[in-house]
Amino acid sequence: MLLKGRELRTTQLHLLCYNLFAFHRRTMVPPNENGASPKLEGKHAAIIVCWLLGNGCLFPWNSMLTIEDYYVYLFPRYHSTRVLSLVYQPFALVTIALLAYNEANINTRRRNLSGYILFSVSSLAVLVLDLATSGRGGLGTYIGICVTAAAFGISDAHVQGGMVGDLSFMQPELVQSFLAGLAASGALTSTLRIFTKAFCFMPYLHFMSYNAYSYTLLYSRSFLLSSTTVQRLQLRVQKLFPLIWQPVASKKQQK
Repeated sequence: MLLKGRELRTTQLHLLCYNLFAFHRRTMVPPNENGASPKLEGKHAAIIVCWLLGNGCLFPWNSMLTIEDYYVYLFPRYHSTRVLSLVYQPFALVTIALLAYNEANINTRRRNLSGYILFSVSSLAVLVLDLATSGRGGLGTYIGICVTAAAFGISDAHVQGGMVGDLSFMQPELVQSFLAGLAASGALTSTLRIFTKAFCFMPYLHFMSYNAYSYTLLYSRSFLLSSTTVQRLQLRVQKLFPLIWQPVASKKQQK
């Protein structure tokens, strides 16, 4: 029998309330022997780590955008301010579409680790490329920068969706901290840009090269640390919040 109008809306509302109640019961921490709720430890450390991981998702791309005047100086004929964005977005969109289509067969933990490792390698590649060419321009160097921008897009597609999906089954404060880290990455890179512009009295080319080096060194080091802490964070949260960590079983396992 088909439901129409108010009956259909009422049924949908009842299903929504039932799902919310079931989720609340599943995530509720049971009381201890004395009847009091147990104290959850390690929550503040997890919030800080989630903020750092969220900050790391957009820090490389924001850093590349803030030093585009350096790339304009090196590649005046190739319109780097436009091309880098056009290279980044298609790779990110196609990658996240493929991951969303095959989400039932993908290990989210490996997806997150792969994204952060690729972030680390790509960030170091920017520095290695600049050092190998001694800060000179050219078509080969420009293609290498474009490949790095594409790698940033692929990494971003791996990390953002995977981390939000994993953190959504934990405490809500962890998701909020991760998203706050995403927002703070722009403010951090802008602050670094203002600082280097205001207090660095080097010649123009050396100043811009130093600016690029400082950014790449900072976020490549942070990502090497982050790639090793993602798995530790998830394992720690599983131990601290056994009833809050409720990973969704894959469709293959449900069948």
